This record gives sequence, C-alpha cells and structure tokens, in this order.
Amino acid sequence: MDRDASQSGQLGLGFGDTKPSDRLFFALFPDAAAVAKIEELVDRLRREHGLRAKALRADHFHVTLHFLGDYPQDLWRPIAERAAQAASKVRTSPFDVRFDHVSSFASRRQDAPLVLRTEAGEALRELHATLGEALRGLGSVVRVSHGFEPHLTLMYDERSLAPRPINPISWRADEFVLVRSPIGKGEYEPLGRWPLRG
Repeated sequence: MDRDASQSGQLGLGFGDTKPSDRLFFALFPDAAAVAKIEELVDRLRREHGLRAKALRADHFHVTLHFLGDYPQDLWRPIAERAAQAASKVRTSPFDVRFDHVSSFASRRQDAPLVLRTEAGEALRELHATLGEALRGLGSVVRVSHGFEPHLTLMYDERSLAPRPINPISWRADEFVLVRSPIGKGEYEPLGRWPLRG
C-alpha cells in the first residue's frame, strides 16, 4: 500500500485513541511476467539515475483501487466482512492493464514515490468507480476515495525523476483482491479475491 495514501481511516468513526493495527485496501496485482519486467525496469532505473533505495518486494507490486483505512485490532475484521459484501456486487469484464511511462509523485516526504503511470487507464478508472459505488452502499463504515490516478509504486527514493516513457508493461486483469496489511510488519494477506466478469 502506498505510504502517501495511508492516512488513517479511523477519523470520525468513533475509534477514540485506539491505535490502528491493520490496513485494508483493494488492489490489482500484476502477473509473474509483468513482475519480472518491473524488476528489470527498476534495476535499469537505479543504474541509470543513481537511485539508492530498494524496490518494493516483488509480491508487493500492485495497483491500489481503494484504500479503506487503518483500523484497530477489534474492528478490521467486521470492516473487511462488509467490504467483501460490497466487492461481491461488482460486475466488470477482464481488461488489459498497461503502463507506459514512469515518474516520481510529488510528496511531502523526503523520499518520493517512483511509480509506473499510464495515459490509457480508462478500464482501471471504471473498476475504481464501480467498486467505489458498491462501497458507498456501506455508508460511513469505510472511507471511499474519489480521486484516482492509476499507478503502481516501484520504490521510494530521495531523487525524483521527471516523467519519461518506457517500454509498456502490461498484464491481463482478471481479478481484484482485498488485502490486509498489519501495520509495520511489511506483510500482505489476501482476505478475498473476486473474478472480473461482465
């Protein structure tokens, strides 16, 4: 989950001062062939531009569809159950994800996210909107993001790169995943998977 998108989702939900323990988000994950190309790209960018940070773990490369929030230990499970109910209502056909350039996102942090981006993200935006509509049916139980800029984070580095084209990296998106990430442990646990079908 992108660090810049990880502001706590507990505000206004009556959690008091209870410390959040778990992060929930919906995501698309690239297939093995795309992951291999992503790793090759990161190695090349590090050599060519003197980037020092390590890339994210290969199994953590993903496109965040909706960040649901950070929740205390006793609340993330019921939130996840409600989110899963919403996800089961989504009906969208499989589509090709295609990233064709790379750049750094502006960030208030010292280490800016370096991300894959696309100018052809209509299908990603449609899935984001469809899933968001289903999540809004849950009321204020979860936060639902409105703005959406399709991207896949590669790493966080002190050096920023201006937008530049790359050989396109693509894969067939045929499912989306609800992920639990215990805060501070660097782990992703899939809680549910939903096939894309029209």
